[in-house]
Amino acid sequence: MNKIDIINFIINHLSYETYLEIGIRNPNDNFNKIICKRKYGVDVKKVIGHNGVQMWKKTSDQLFSYLPIHHKFDLIFIDGDHRCEQVMKDIFNSIIHSILFYFNLLSF
Repeated sequence: MNKIDIINFIINHLSYETYLEIGIRNPNDNFNKIICKRKYGVDVKKVIGHNGVQMWKKTSDQLFSYLPIHHKFDLIFIDGDHRCEQVMKDIFNSIIHSILFYFNLLSF
């Protein structure tokens, strides 16, 4: 199973409806292959959303500081800035804003 299969399995098996991807870069690599009712993405570079997909052009820190504390995602996939300090921030923020988060360990 690759990361796309794992994410789609989790979403399907747990009937998740909201998905946030931190660090999209090229949507065709991962984001567009995720099957979820409501998908959101955040990246520091411009990423074009389509089909009602919400995209934010900002850092994950900026996004999480903007979101109300009660705003939740079912699943957050962390694949943004891979520096240790930022990964720890993304994990902490994901714990606050999601039911489950998944970090891309395959990049190391």
